[in-house]
Amino acid sequence: MIMKLRTLILASLFGLSLSPVVASADELSDLSQQIKALTQRVEALEKKLGQVSDTQSTIVAATPLPSSDPWQQLKIGMTTGKVEELLGDPLSKHRGSVEMWYYSEAKKEGPFVKFIFKQVHSWREPQTEEPTPAP
Repeated sequence: MIMKLRTLILASLFGLSLSPVVASADELSDLSQQIKALTQRVEALEKKLGQVSDTQSTIVAATPLPSSDPWQQLKIGMTTGKVEELLGDPLSKHRGSVEMWYYSEAKKEGPFVKFIFKQVHSWREPQTEEPTPAP
């Protein structure tokens, strides 16, 4: 009886030890297929990434540059030094608690920059004349 029991236990253990080998072969096949599928997906994603990079370069190149018109670059809070760099020396200056820089003989009717505490508070840009349509 002990011999039969021993044989039965050994046979069971032998059977159990074979099942991982069979499962490993199936798992190996599954893993191989998964690796192939993942490799294909990575290649497809890398190809798309290359296309996105090309598109992004095109978008960056198509983005308009900041205006070359210095008046368009003025900002509230700019210093007198920065304004002088952008617009150059004014035709005249009026200094007081509020400093005015005039860029035409028209004074307040023309282009000017108003500073409070040496920082831009407001301004008037030069008026561009609309072309008159031909009759």
